[in-house]
Amino acid sequence: MKLNITQSTTIGEVKKHFTDIYPFLKLEFFSKPHDAYKTSPAKFIVHDETKSLLEVGMSEVVEAELNIEGSTSVKSFEAEGMKYGLNLQVLRRSASTWLATTVTDNLSLHEQNRKGEASTFDHSAPKDDFDYREQE
Repeated sequence: MKLNITQSTTIGEVKKHFTDIYPFLKLEFFSKPHDAYKTSPAKFIVHDETKSLLEVGMSEVVEAELNIEGSTSVKSFEAEGMKYGLNLQVLRRSASTWLATTVTDNLSLHEQNRKGEASTFDHSAPKDDFDYREQE
């Protein structure tokens, strides 16, 4: 699956499309690049989702396609974004927080999404008023 982008595509449009496919992953755009297995400092997050990709550094390429196949590794996806001048960072849901996937950049988008989904399940012991230890 490919995500078609142009210089006029907004950050918000890309993020929504990505999250529609991978609901337990989140995409952030940064004003500065980061290396594989690293993250960019939060102060470089581009918060204005109405900005076009051209405004956040998309190269002179008028149109491009980002590979968002489930088998694509996070590292490859982020590197492909950098090829077009986009500083992307994939974050994975972990219970109620978002984690940068720095240590697991080698995992596929599908695997990351599955890990994010698994983190939302309640794995605590079931609530039971009856205490079995009290039986005689």
